[in-house]
Amino acid sequence: MPSRGLVSDACRIEPGIPHPEDQRRVGLAVTTPYHEDFVDELKSSLPVRDRLWVRGSEGVWWVAAAHEQLVTDLCVRHFGSVLVLGQDGESDRWVDAQGTHTQERLL
Repeated sequence: MPSRGLVSDACRIEPGIPHPEDQRRVGLAVTTPYHEDFVDELKSSLPVRDRLWVRGSEGVWWVAAAHEQLVTDLCVRHFGSVLVLGQDGESDRWVDAQGTHTQERLL
């Protein structure tokens, strides 16, 4: 599964990731440590079709791209911040309760 070398202490969202079972669907890889309340809210907020625990992964969910803002908000609520990796030359975004901060890719 994904990673471009940057890590967050708690939550990271990487867009542009194919669904593990249906490569035609592109979405987000959401990587977090286990947090029961986060998992419960993710499951109650998203239809089953739009989320999938990636078996054998280290805390990775695949989520449909349409839910990026919702997942970002959940990460901030449960982990305090989230690193959203940029695509195709976009800057990475660090989102916390104070807002969004951008940074060019370091690695």
